[in-house]
Amino acid sequence: MNNTITDFSAKEPALGYFYQFLYSLLRLIKSKNIEASVRIECLDDVEIIDDSLDLVQTKLHIKSIANLSDSSPDFWKSIRVWVDNINENRIDIDKTMFTLVTTANISESSFLNYFNVAKNGNETLFTESEILDKIIYVAINSNSTTNKKSYDLFLNLSDDIQKKLINNITIIDASLSVNDLITEIKHELRLSVFTDKLNLLTDRVIGNWMVFGVKHLTELIPEITYKQLHSTILDISNSFKEDNLPNDFLDEIKITDEEAELLGTKIFIKQLELISLKTASRLVKNAISDFRRAYEQRSRWIREQLININEEEAYEKELVEKWNTLFALLEDECDGISNDEKLIELSKVFYKAFFVEKVPRIFIKKNFTSEYLIRGSYHILSDKKIIGWHPKFEELL
Repeated sequence: MNNTITDFSAKEPALGYFYQFLYSLLRLIKSKNIEASVRIECLDDVEIIDDSLDLVQTKLHIKSIANLSDSSPDFWKSIRVWVDNINENRIDIDKTMFTLVTTANISESSFLNYFNVAKNGNETLFTESEILDKIIYVAINSNSTTNKKSYDLFLNLSDDIQKKLINNITIIDASLSVNDLITEIKHELRLSVFTDKLNLLTDRVIGNWMVFGVKHLTELIPEITYKQLHSTILDISNSFKEDNLPNDFLDEIKITDEEAELLGTKIFIKQLELISLKTASRLVKNAISDFRRAYEQRSRWIREQLININEEEAYEKELVEKWNTLFALLEDECDGISNDEKLIELSKVFYKAFFVEKVPRIFIKKNFTSEYLIRGSYHILSDKKIIGWHPKFEELL
């Protein structure tokens, strides 16, 4: 049985949101105004706040469709959104541009070509009164029930507002596809890193932009600014320098009691149990988070060839050497002690003092200083039984 997904109606909305995010990212990257910002799904699909306000409707089509015509829903749905903002006094029409970006093509016979700068150019296809008459004619005579609300809203505008609206509309048809947008974003980033790192930079900039977008949509941030984006690009670019690495796991992973219990068979968890740390304790959950982040981060660096196996092995060797030095202190302190509870107590103090409250300052790269990688890498070594926290860990495991 062929399980290939062919439901375009399911794909288009999901890709449509992704398209909005990519389009807004590209617009902000290309802005020459450091005070520019972007809002998504507020007044419109995308708002570009630059020298003026630009309300952008994005329409992505991933299957063959008819060209845009005079009564195209893409155009008239956009009109409905724009007129609603005008009627509710959310915008100043004199300082607002209205843009429809669509992957469809405008029909050669449609009056919509009037709004397309590339096709209209310096020629005047219609006068202002002619284009207004054509729009009103469609609004009055079209039988489209889909567009009826849009028609009514436009017809109820005053003549003056109708003229101001049509004079501020731009349609960009045959627009870039999702893949083309990514290529354009990559082009804008090309001077930020060496060529061999450009794909990695682009992936991370888009990923960070999606995080910004989610924070914005959940109202954690009111808008996404050019300064935020520029700072993010600089930070990621710097992470590809010789003495640094990209940090893809900045946030702590929240571990539930159930997840901790399921991982109870892992050796690094058993090592912590040897020093009387309960599986559901915060310390163990933090250890699991560090382990997972370090493992995933190191794996990604290896996959992307940002470090090689030899570098990883050299890093682990440094970690082990430092552990040997510290572990010798614990062994000396435990010499002659046979009481199990006392050994556990000293081991727990050792673990907390040297691997929780502070960690050995051993960095895989000079400027990659995130402590989760150090702690997590120690737990990876612990999982291999190369190191431990109890003086008799090799005997007890």
